[in-house]
Amino acid sequence: AVGGARVNDGRAWLQRDFAAGAPDLVCIWYGYNDKTSGNSRDYFRQSMSDYIDRIAAVTKGKSAVLLFATAPGTQGRFLMLDGYAQTMRDLAAERGLPCFDVHALLKGLGRQNLQSYMADMAHPNARGQQLIADHLAEYLVAQAGITTPRPPAPTDLTANDKIAWDFESAPAGWRLEKQASISGDFAGDGRRALKLSALENNPDHIRAWSEVIQVEPGKRYRVSSMVANRLASGAFGLFVASQDDGAGGATISFEPQAIFRNRGEADKWSREEGEFTAPKNVTKVRLLFWIDKNSHGDIYFDSPLIERAD
Repeated sequence: AVGGARVNDGRAWLQRDFAAGAPDLVCIWYGYNDKTSGNSRDYFRQSMSDYIDRIAAVTKGKSAVLLFATAPGTQGRFLMLDGYAQTMRDLAAERGLPCFDVHALLKGLGRQNLQSYMADMAHPNARGQQLIADHLAEYLVAQAGITTPRPPAPTDLTANDKIAWDFESAPAGWRLEKQASISGDFAGDGRRALKLSALENNPDHIRAWSEVIQVEPGKRYRVSSMVANRLASGAFGLFVASQDDGAGGATISFEPQAIFRNRGEADKWSREEGEFTAPKNVTKVRLLFWIDKNSHGDIYFDSPLIERAD
């Protein structure tokens, strides 16, 4: 990537960029600077179409071409690139080319939340780049027709330094009780988050449990999660429920330890954390996401993480 580059620069640099031969894949992501320069949508379309033709010619059709729907900017540029993004989608459809809709991905975060994924008005920061890379990898796997299931996340902290989850799909082994769900209406990373909803006159506390995690007795661990607190009243928290496997390995109790309580803001995500030490004889734990039954409102959690603290 070259700062300030437009599609016409790509056309001019074609021989230099392909001097080493035809790559397996050419990814084309332009538009922000073209729009900033005042180029019309029709001119952008003609320039991009010609650029695609030139790539096909210089690579002799050996390179696969992937178009990116022009991404939005922040603040006043959140809507400005909509037309350019649609032009890229239209070109992909007309030419039978794949189009990775990074525009829809970032737009789906919402105007305010997008800012935490951007280094400036135009460029993603490290967090934004990771989000795009993760979704791009999934897109390429799907385009290639690979159907091998993704390996399950490791859940053994005796063999791994950390375990992390996202909620882009229902995580295996989790137990979501009544009024807990994987929701797409407000997310910290990606498009979905864990949502706990407290209504009026809740019959019980609202809970979601992670899968069982293997730990070492006496070891210290750090737990964190992104949080958005939209409770109108009441209390919530993230706990570790220690599954004490007494003699013979039989489960005898759950003894929750608080990681944090009642943190976070309503309109933006924050990462909250705390630590716990696995008690003697405890080799298995679950994360417990909890709202008190006397509460009213919603709590969102995203990208929880547990890691060794020693």
